[in-house]
Amino acid sequence: MSVDFSDVEIYPSFLTFNVSSSANVATEVILPSRAKLVQVGCESGALFLSHTGTDNVALSTTNRGFIPTNNMLQFRLGTGTHRLSTLFIAGQSGSEKVVVIVEE
Repeated sequence: MSVDFSDVEIYPSFLTFNVSSSANVATEVILPSRAKLVQVGCESGALFLSHTGTDNVALSTTNRGFIPTNNMLQFRLGTGTHRLSTLFIAGQSGSEKVVVIVEE
């Protein structure tokens, strides 16, 4: 089930949600249009992260990165036509509580 943060208006915003209880199954995260910097992480488990995917479908084994347990990955979003508007996040071993921090 996708998570829509497009209506966020306060920055920085700290957003949490649970990813699928099945390992490697993606949750689509819709990012706010004003966000320029994003951090993603999880205290309790490792995550997969991709810019391509389909909500509620296993992430491909290519075109994805990983975030180790108890870490945050920070990255800047592109601008204009190169801007990333969605992310696909999955727990490596199942359900995890994910933290997404968005900044202007």
